Amino acid sequence: MTYLLLHEAARSQLSSGVTVLLIPSLYSLIFLLGLPSNGLALWVLATRTEKLTSTIFLMNLAAADLLLISVLPLKIFYYFLGNNWPFGEGLCRVTTAFFYGNMYCSVLLLTCISVDRYLAVVHPFFSRSFRTPTFAAWTCAAVWLCAAGITLPLTLQQQSYPLYRADRS
Repeated sequence: MTYLLLHEAARSQLSSGVTVLLIPSLYSLIFLLGLPSNGLALWVLATRTEKLTSTIFLMNLAAADLLLISVLPLKIFYYFLGNNWPFGEGLCRVTTAFFYGNMYCSVLLLTCISVDRYLAVVHPFFSRSFRTPTFAAWTCAAVWLCAAGITLPLTLQQQSYPLYRADRS
């Protein structure tokens, strides 16, 4: 088994109030606000609005946020338990991949939204032919595939390591 040897400063940071109280408290707030608001946004965009390119991009952005929110409870427990991961290596890999996958997806989708808005405002006639919901859906599929490809290595390599002499204060 591989153990990590941490310097005292790093070990102290892992047990600091910021790490074991502030971060999980903020994650809890994000979970409590993000789950209903992103769920409602996704539901409204999917059922109550016209399917425009911006709607497609925003639906995917809400879905990416829900992906992150789905693993936040595990990260909250991890921090509250003093940076101890009790859920096994598989869930650690999935949680890490979802966490970073959300970041990549969100950045790429916000870029798509920005480009879409730019084209709609600056080149409205030129972009009309390809700014379609179908094109937006294919673009979102490419974004998801790209994010999955980037995070795939995180699921293939070990993500949790026991600390050497973890019982020491």
